[in-house]
Amino acid sequence: IVRIRRQSAPFCSWAEYFAIRNDLHSVRVAAVLLFATSMEVGRTDFDTTFEGVSSNFAQILRPGAALGAWFGSESESSAEPSVMISYRLWKTRFAGDPGILGKPVRILNQDFRIGGVALPQFTSTLPPVMSDVWMPLKPPGYFARPNLIARMTPGTTVAAVTAEMRVVSARMRAADPGNQQLASPVLVRPHAGFMSDSRNAFFRPIMTLLSAVT
Repeated sequence: IVRIRRQSAPFCSWAEYFAIRNDLHSVRVAAVLLFATSMEVGRTDFDTTFEGVSSNFAQILRPGAALGAWFGSESESSAEPSVMISYRLWKTRFAGDPGILGKPVRILNQDFRIGGVALPQFTSTLPPVMSDVWMPLKPPGYFARPNLIARMTPGTTVAAVTAEMRVVSARMRAADPGNQQLASPVLVRPHAGFMSDSRNAFFRPIMTLLSAVT
């Protein structure tokens, strides 16, 4: 698993995401946006930390499920929009209710159902932040720039991904020479630690910064 970003910023543009997703053969890439908002359950609403993720997220990262299934997975047959909640949220807010699947929730003025509960060791794609909910992201429905997380194809190296990404980046820069971000070098780095239950003292400053950016 690798993280793809620009040297000048931890995020990439939606155009870069689409280019990498469609043109790179060395990786399969997913988009992730982190933000804080509230979730309404019945007549109660509470603050939560969310990850908006692309539909291929579960197939690429393979985070697994304690209950139910991730949206976009072959085992999820319902056409209703669903979200995945963290094991921690399931235990604290829903008292580990085994009948949680299908429960209606409301997020960002949209109605969803709870489609599954994540494994207890999967707490975030972007540590040290711990996420409560993963919801479908429909790019470019959000103006914020996404984080790009990718799985390398078997036998591929970080150096090979970097070289291929530079070719795609050069092509994009030629098509949009006025875009200064495309002049920043591409960084491809191993991304480890997202299957972790760690949280550190940087949580509040990071969320404050993310809220300001998004």
